[in-house]
Amino acid sequence: MMYDITIFTMVFAFMKLKANFLAVLTAFALSTEGAHAQSVNLGMSAPLSGSNAALGKEISEGALAYFRKINSEGGIQGRTINLVVMDDKNDRATAGANSRKLLTEQKAIGLFGFASATLTLDAISVAQNRPPLQGDINSRRPC
Repeated sequence: MMYDITIFTMVFAFMKLKANFLAVLTAFALSTEGAHAQSVNLGMSAPLSGSNAALGKEISEGALAYFRKINSEGGIQGRTINLVVMDDKNDRATAGANSRKLLTEQKAIGLFGFASATLTLDAISVAQNRPPLQGDINSRRPC
């Protein structure tokens, strides 16, 4: 039954995510950079290997399925969503480094999907004064 709880948590998280990123996409669309963008990148650092790999794979596969659905319905404000996923190996420092790369190199407009609160700790300092950070999958509110 743990699997069912995880699915419920993820569905709830993705419903919140759409509302949060709709606001972000609106701001992005109004910016100079966003005025001509056809797609946007969202970043996810998840444990795709290591001690929590099963959960990380569920999170990323669920997100990919959700964004495929949104994209098939025309995206958000006409922009498709590209999910860029990086493996943090369930390691806090790696999650922080991934967050930095996602924001700077991949130009992610937001980060989400961290498998635990611990994995968000270094990402919080990286994301300050930058795009929103939706905390771990159990988070009740953005960081």
